[in-house]
Amino acid sequence: MIRATFLILVLSLMTACSEPLEQPLLSGLMWGGEGSRLVVRPAVSSTAWIDTVLINHLGEFEWQRDSLAPGFYRLENSSGAGLMFFLDEHASVFVDAQYITYPEGTKIVGSDITPDLLVLEKNSQQWLNEIDTLCKRIYDPQWKASEDNRADLKADLDSIRMVYRNRALALSSKPLVRSVALMQYAGNNPLFDPWCDRQYFFEADSMLGKYRKYQSFAGFFKMVDQLTQRQLIDQKIKPGDLFPDIKLPNQWGDSIALSQFRGTPVYVEAWNPSLDNNARLHTSLVSLVNKYNRRELEVYLVALDTLTNTWKERIRQQNLYFNNVIDTKGQSSSLINGLGILQLPTNFILDANGRVVAKNIWDEQLEKSLDLLLKK
Repeated sequence: MIRATFLILVLSLMTACSEPLEQPLLSGLMWGGEGSRLVVRPAVSSTAWIDTVLINHLGEFEWQRDSLAPGFYRLENSSGAGLMFFLDEHASVFVDAQYITYPEGTKIVGSDITPDLLVLEKNSQQWLNEIDTLCKRIYDPQWKASEDNRADLKADLDSIRMVYRNRALALSSKPLVRSVALMQYAGNNPLFDPWCDRQYFFEADSMLGKYRKYQSFAGFFKMVDQLTQRQLIDQKIKPGDLFPDIKLPNQWGDSIALSQFRGTPVYVEAWNPSLDNNARLHTSLVSLVNKYNRRELEVYLVALDTLTNTWKERIRQQNLYFNNVIDTKGQSSSLINGLGILQLPTNFILDANGRVVAKNIWDEQLEKSLDLLLKK
């Protein structure tokens, strides 16, 4: 009896010893940080919670949470410097770092994307610094907010954005990193233009479907859903489609039907005279159209605005002596939905048979398309 009891105790101890100890989600060594505190918080989430982690006298720290939604989290020191990790309940991450220089020189086990996320964060910070430097010019007493100066500033900002956008693409080959890169912002200005760069959103979406229910990805998947809906609208009128007829009044009240120009290529543009984004485009348009014989190309400008006086004034100011018509329902016009218009201005290039050759192309692309169409 005693022997049997002893064997049961030995077997119980062996079983207990064979069970692996539960690994914390996040642990490590912070050399030189003994007695200091670290902070763990969600990195990409509207959920506002913070956990404080104490570094013990040996420089060790551990962080564990009873329930954890897989996602991106940040480990920060007292100055706010830190690293981003992707954590879930099935893997643990170990950090080996110097507290004073953290996050530089950190060694990481269990999160292969963290170094990429750090470089991506630095790229975004450099972009923000460049924006600040460029925008300081507006405080120069010699700088005037003229149309040309504003256009030059915008062009410089766009150029800088493209530099850092391309860097972000090169740094984010892994899908999880790409989802973070695509959602980088400077204020309200995105590093990636969601519509122009929608293929990158769709590509990342195709590889991240299993994360759709997690809070860390809520912003990303919301953007993907919006782009999907927008693309459905945009495809209502696409190259190769027969363009629907439009019949609206001109500035003298006479109705002009688009179909009356059948047999001649037509440049069609929907615009809002009350917006300030038309002048530069129309200056280029007037110069471009003057290259061609008016019998070779018709221009049909559709104003979507409730203010007819503003429309007539813009025609005069911008020398738009073409076929001008207006829909005074403005943004409520059925053309917005019928033509799949997502923004104003929007243009369509039609061949002599009324079929769409191209849409929403401007400047050099527009000139090349018209040259090809008119065989110049």
